[in-house]
Amino acid sequence: MYLRPYKKTDSETILSWCRDEKTFRFWTSDRYDHFPITEDDMNYKYFDCNGDCIEEDNFYPMTACDDDGIVGHFILRYTNGDVHTLRIGFVIIDDKKRGCGVGREMISLALRYAFTIAGAEKVTIGVFENNTSAYHCYKSAGFKEISIENPQICNLFGEKIKVVELSADKKSFYHTTELPVPTHLKNNFIPIGTDNTEYKVTGRIFCNCGNTSFEVWESNDREIDKLICSNCGKDMLLFDSGKHGWNGFVCKMDFLDRTKLFNKYSCGKCSCDHFEVTADISSQGKQDFTDECVSNDNSFKPDDWVDGFEWITISLSCCNCRSIEKDWLDLETM
Repeated sequence: MYLRPYKKTDSETILSWCRDEKTFRFWTSDRYDHFPITEDDMNYKYFDCNGDCIEEDNFYPMTACDDDGIVGHFILRYTNGDVHTLRIGFVIIDDKKRGCGVGREMISLALRYAFTIAGAEKVTIGVFENNTSAYHCYKSAGFKEISIENPQICNLFGEKIKVVELSADKKSFYHTTELPVPTHLKNNFIPIGTDNTEYKVTGRIFCNCGNTSFEVWESNDREIDKLICSNCGKDMLLFDSGKHGWNGFVCKMDFLDRTKLFNKYSCGKCSCDHFEVTADISSQGKQDFTDECVSNDNSFKPDDWVDGFEWITISLSCCNCRSIEKDWLDLETM
């Protein structure tokens, strides 16, 4: 999944997910005085009315896409002139993809975009108290419920419904979830799926510009791998067995020939050289690392456990023909 700015042509797909007024109101609250709305209504609100925001530059609609096309949508806006606080709103996903983790992945991407690219320190979101699926989705992505003195009350379908407020801050977002994401990938790794634990995590790599397509370059029989963003051209070190994992980070075992040139990898089926990249990282866990390393060597800190991982698997998905090279790199680092 990746994020891009909303385009007017997205409205047709997004509105097709609003099959009833309840879904529509969960998405828009009372921002429209009628249902259904047209594509022109949506784009007029967004582009001519600036999303009803008073400030000129304060309304950023985003679209989430995957290999099949558009899968979700939300907007970002700053609140009360505070450039360090962003609010997410107008959240909706493809109704056919509900229950598959798409919402959580999109909101996680939105948070990473807010913290990494937009420079926010805090992000807020509101949800109707009877929209329990969205509430739990937001919490699983990193939000925490907060209490406010005068919560917003909306009149929908003849009843008064309270809006529950949730908040996520940058520091907590990157540290509360104990997943074995190495330090060098922390800001470019979005966990995917629902089975991630302290001992194993699967995630997709993304650039700080929001792009998820890369050139893949390797050296030393893939024991040094770097990525170059297809959008902004930024270099990113993906893995270096002489620096990362148990042998590289903990044992300082570096036997690589660093004079070797990098080779650009191409798809074996269509020769395309742009890929989406996922990584599976396995760890012995924080406590075992503390007992084995921190207790015996004061050069290590408890938080270093994420860098002493024991296994890494990298898989590639061709951006052209969509063939998947599973286990492109599958390496035990101990």
